[in-house]
Amino acid sequence: MSNNNQLEISLVELNSLFDAENLIEHFNKHGESLVKNIEENANFSLEGFANDDNITLLTLMLEGIASYGRVIETREKVVQASPLIFKNLESILIKSFNNNKLEKLNIQLLRAIGNLSIDLDKHRQLILETSILEKVSSFTLLSNTSSPLFKNSIGCLLNTGMNYEPVRDKICELIPIPELLDLLFNQSISDDITIFIGLRLVNNLSESDAGFDALANDELKAISIVDWLDQTIKSDSDYKIQMGQILVDLLELILSTRENYQVLLVKHNKLIPLIDLLEYTKQFFTGEKDEDKEILQLRTVLVRVIVSIASHDDNLSLFNENLVMNKLVKWLDDTSDKETCSAGGLFLGNLARTDKNCHDLVNKYKVHEKIVQIIKDVTDLNVIHSNIGLLKNLCLSDANKPIINKLNVIPLIVPYLEKDSAPPLQFGTVGVLKHLTSKNETNSLALCQDENKYAELLPITRVCNLVKRSDNQGIKSEGTRLIINVIKAIFSSNDNYNDYGQLLKQNEMIQPIVDLVKATKFAILQNEGIIALSLLCH
Repeated sequence: MSNNNQLEISLVELNSLFDAENLIEHFNKHGESLVKNIEENANFSLEGFANDDNITLLTLMLEGIASYGRVIETREKVVQASPLIFKNLESILIKSFNNNKLEKLNIQLLRAIGNLSIDLDKHRQLILETSILEKVSSFTLLSNTSSPLFKNSIGCLLNTGMNYEPVRDKICELIPIPELLDLLFNQSISDDITIFIGLRLVNNLSESDAGFDALANDELKAISIVDWLDQTIKSDSDYKIQMGQILVDLLELILSTRENYQVLLVKHNKLIPLIDLLEYTKQFFTGEKDEDKEILQLRTVLVRVIVSIASHDDNLSLFNENLVMNKLVKWLDDTSDKETCSAGGLFLGNLARTDKNCHDLVNKYKVHEKIVQIIKDVTDLNVIHSNIGLLKNLCLSDANKPIINKLNVIPLIVPYLEKDSAPPLQFGTVGVLKHLTSKNETNSLALCQDENKYAELLPITRVCNLVKRSDNQGIKSEGTRLIINVIKAIFSSNDNYNDYGQLLKQNEMIQPIVDLVKATKFAILQNEGIIALSLLCH
């Protein structure tokens, strides 16, 4: 290779360009010449290439190829001008691999390969026809994790495999996710950008079945994600929120597909660190819209992770863990933190699946009082929905029903029946009312009363109207069963009938019951409906 001053000047100019227009103009003038030079030097021998000037020039040329890879237009032009470009880059890579003297050259070589493959699957397919991925993966595994070579090798793998399954699967074979995570977190990497790039690679590889299975099958590494998440969020990195998002997403994916990890995380004492992290991240809100959006997304997924742990039957024993219970119950008091207030309701709702737990939540922890206060103080429908779900479960206990309704719950929640934009909240509200009225005459008749003397519609009228207008089958079915509870209560005594019988004529109760009897496949529901219809015909 001759030391071509004109070529060097052209390359220096090229490597300072970033926008498409200037890069295209430069390629049209010098691009084919540069590609030809790469071809000519692809088969250099190290013995004949010892001159530092030659190494510098080839390094500059590879940097030029990487610069052309900055935009898709010149990215394509490079490969069109030299269909064997990846073969040529492979030849250079084979000779320069693991040569300390050529580290700068290798960095630009990795950049060239990675940049040329961005968003172009046809280029990625050409890479698969070479041994490039094997060599680059070796760089990743063998390089000092603090070196620029390590950072550029994982960046190259990220670009080549992003959203392209064949390359992604190949990388998973060469570098299993647990091994990559070990490199990122157990090697004292001081450069947080390197860790961020590495986590983006992990995120991409986890979309592969093989990649995910390798992680999920490694119990130690999968559980360690909680520790790495804690370490990341509490670091001073500028990328801690983005990196934390990747880790918490990965944790959620594991929990949603491998339910045994819901138990393992508790067994290995990882629940409290997750709970503490949700509290810790509240301080990150700055008032900046874009930044707060990222923090909210992180905390939202963290809530789902925490709540999912309580959903496993083997974790019902968490109800006996005072540290856990005291934290979660306390969350219901802090209505200023939407995420913790929602998480508290959802988590405790998952534990409220036994009569004893429901009894203690009401009589020991006074959770029903906290929920009523939330309903009074909070306007955020997501927070309300989370706690309506908890209230619904608490109302399953016959002993809890009179205690809960003493707080005048029915007139507090019936306005939610009008929230047609929030069917889940409507469904939850109907569920609370249905459970409150089941086998409870007093609560059933409360739906026929206006305790506050100002409501435009009685609660039972709101229910009938909702059942009539809703397209949601769950709302129709549960709402109809609620109507049946009220009908049975009205006919339970002459006094009740005399007081409330006229409501049976004023509300459209017959049609939804007929629809339930015709549609349901369950004999018990059919019998309930038939009994109610018989009473109405009285």
